[in-house]
Amino acid sequence: MPKSKRSKVVPLSKTSKKGKESKEKIVRELREAADQYKNVLVFEVCNMRTKSLQNLRTEYPGSRFFFGKNRVLALALGRTPEEEIKPNLHLLSKHLTGNVGLFLTNDDSEEITKQFQGIQEQVYARAGHVCETEIMVKSGPLTQFAHPLEPHLRKLGLPTALKNGVIHLLKDYYLSQIGETLTPEKAKLLELFEHKIATFELRPLCVWSNEEVKVISERVQRRGVDGEMEELNEDLEEDS
Repeated sequence: MPKSKRSKVVPLSKTSKKGKESKEKIVRELREAADQYKNVLVFEVCNMRTKSLQNLRTEYPGSRFFFGKNRVLALALGRTPEEEIKPNLHLLSKHLTGNVGLFLTNDDSEEITKQFQGIQEQVYARAGHVCETEIMVKSGPLTQFAHPLEPHLRKLGLPTALKNGVIHLLKDYYLSQIGETLTPEKAKLLELFEHKIATFELRPLCVWSNEEVKVISERVQRRGVDGEMEELNEDLEEDS
């Protein structure tokens, strides 16, 4: 009887005991999930937000999301025909680059792809985001803010002063300009003024179904900064 590919031990890279245990857990759980689900979707995440993904997960209670270091995800699925745990599953490995995740489901793969392509949510931009819109605040009273906040606004770079207990902007100020890379201060100001200029979205790249891989779309260069993917598994588990 041929030896099961699933029983083959593949060493992980050198790391701490805690880090190794975390990687081994992802590998083990992803391989177990691959046995339970008939479709595996690779998707790209733009402007990742943990809360948005947590909300999304509740919409698919019978399916599984996986995030982590791409090389660990590739190791779990198999990087070669010899390592793969199901026929042609290793073909997904070359798509595991950048900010991507895996979605395992028994739902119709074409319907899931359409749903993922429609997922978009406006979110607050983070430092490093490249702006695609121009937002200017006119000089004058900023009545939306309580006067104790004035020193904080000034510290963030806003030219302000208190006049009769009311915060005033002393001159017109650009919160963002097209092509500008946001600083932490500008990102915080945009949040305080409640301007969401980034878009959280999922972009399906390819899907494994019926032992075949179908490429849905090629990766494109995006403007803006994506968040870290590696800790998402733990964050999502804590929310459950």
